[in-house]
Amino acid sequence: MGKHLIWIMACVFFLSACQELTFKPVTGENDSQDVIEEQPQPSEEVVDNEVVLAEEKGVSLRTNPQVDNDVYQDITVEIEADELTKTFPWTNVREEDYYPEMAFVDVTGDENEEIVIFLTTDIESGLTEQEVHVLTQDNLNKLDLEDPLAMIDNMVESSVSVEDEQVEVLIQVEEKELEMVYDETDAVIWNDEVTFGGGVNYELRQSTLFAIYPGRISPTQFAVVARVEYDSDLNVKHIEIEEY
Repeated sequence: MGKHLIWIMACVFFLSACQELTFKPVTGENDSQDVIEEQPQPSEEVVDNEVVLAEEKGVSLRTNPQVDNDVYQDITVEIEADELTKTFPWTNVREEDYYPEMAFVDVTGDENEEIVIFLTTDIESGLTEQEVHVLTQDNLNKLDLEDPLAMIDNMVESSVSVEDEQVEVLIQVEEKELEMVYDETDAVIWNDEVTFGGGVNYELRQSTLFAIYPGRISPTQFAVVARVEYDSDLNVKHIEIEEY
């Protein structure tokens, strides 16, 4: 009887002690070492609430630091000496490697240098897409360029034909003709003709402006390049076809 009483009293004491225990989360000085704080991303350098995209010979290209789908919207051209500014509805990708470039060349033959501005509007499609704009220096008037793609469609004739497991590509512009042959297995789908569209680039050779369009023969394969030359009136003067 005495042993049973001692055992019961021990159980009651143990249960009472358990009820008084309070469990708390473990904390300590080392806990803060396990928390990784997100570091703020470096911000772009902004001058007077604008991003300077290019600056040369007293002419600057600026834009609002806000971007839409990683593309800058609206670009302001400023000639500092004349206190002349104009904003245009142009776009340029945010990647610094593709910031606009400027050239000061007399492309119109009037013995006055124009401002030739090269913009990159897209790099996501796998091809670099550019725009070119020509401005006068006295009042920043924009000069019109003839649409190169429309002239390519009017002047270039082509065909893509599949026969006996081979693909024959014929392309002709003015008096020049190119012929190329591919294996049918080089592509899954073949075009009916050479198509020109995305991936236009521009270049200057001395004072002559060129537009360069790649020509597709399938969704994934290019065969030729159309090099469009402008005259001093910024109309299409000549189209040269070269192998890609």
